[in-house]
Amino acid sequence: TAFAITVAVSKSDSTKERIGLLRPAISLAFWNIVSGAFMYEGIKRTTVSRAAILLQLSVVATPLLERIGLGRSQPAAIWIGAAIAFCGVSLLSYSPAATTPAATGASTDDKYQSDGTTYLGDLLVTMGAILW
Repeated sequence: TAFAITVAVSKSDSTKERIGLLRPAISLAFWNIVSGAFMYEGIKRTTVSRAAILLQLSVVATPLLERIGLGRSQPAAIWIGAAIAFCGVSLLSYSPAATTPAATGASTDDKYQSDGTTYLGDLLVTMGAILW
């Protein structure tokens, strides 16, 4: 993020253009920090395999949010690629033995857990993936 902002600002011809880039740069940096905070806190509260799958939602969420928010349609290749990426990570992350609290190292008395699954962590990771 910082590198892209530095390159954009250094290539600007005028001070007015540089100041104009400041607002989007600050916004980009803010959302990048927020998404990272959500993901890091979520990963601490869920299993690694679940976090990997949920983080792959950013691959699907980006074209979906672009379609909904900006009204841009995506080619079929984007949707096929997103589906393949999500399925691949799901297959690589699947391990029935890794979903128990003992296998994940999670505490069984954690107030956010129900049957070995940390729903708060899942929510935080999902929010981080969407904001990414």
